[in-house]
Amino acid sequence: MQLWTCVIQLELHITTPCVSANPTVDSLGGDLAYGIGVSMFAPIPKKEHWPLKLHTFMNIGKCVQYDTDRSFTDNITKMVTNPSVSVGVGLMYR
Repeated sequence: MQLWTCVIQLELHITTPCVSANPTVDSLGGDLAYGIGVSMFAPIPKKEHWPLKLHTFMNIGKCVQYDTDRSFTDNITKMVTNPSVSVGVGLMYR
């Protein structure tokens, strides 16, 4: 019997700051972003045959504007400090 399934994902997005007269609008509002997520799934105890599974997760990340007055290293430091964190528990239909 399989107890836990773990999924880990890592995302890093770096876009070039727009210098044109009509910059495009990014729905996230940033030029630098990263995200790390961990999800774990498990069957409900004594109901392993059910399609519902227990789900726990933790996500960490941040999205910032690229400041052209700062160095690239300073911008990366700004991005990785004080990240947003979310955690949760729920049910998943599988």
